[in-house]
Amino acid sequence: MLRGLNENWKQHVAYYFVQGGMKASGIMKNVKDIIRQATSAGLKVIATVCDQGSNNVSAINTLFGTDEYVFEVDSERIIPLYDPPHLFKCVRDNLLNKTIHFRKDGKDYVAKWDYIYNAWLLDGLSTELRAMPKLTEQHVNKRK
Repeated sequence: MLRGLNENWKQHVAYYFVQGGMKASGIMKNVKDIIRQATSAGLKVIATVCDQGSNNVSAINTLFGTDEYVFEVDSERIIPLYDPPHLFKCVRDNLLNKTIHFRKDGKDYVAKWDYIYNAWLLDGLSTELRAMPKLTEQHVNKRK
């Protein structure tokens, strides 16, 4: 699917019928072909979006070449992005069952679902402006 950034439009451009998922090499070929066709039609492609399926990740990593953040198609730099809602779901799913330990600037930190739940509880106590007005208990209570 192609989508405008400055104008509100979307256009489906290709469907592929495959058995068992498309391999990374096929994804790379199709992405490059679609970008070339879109460019020849007068569009400027600046980014791609996909989920974190293993074949998608493999295709992106191969497309990177020597640059870790962009890939090129006919000298045009393209930024690959992962679908934000899918990223949030993956983080949520991991935090529901695991505690994440990480280091930043030489200091150790911990991220866990209880912090999100407690932030939601505190936000609900606000009588004025809430930071998370659309979150409900079903969103944050892992027992629900």
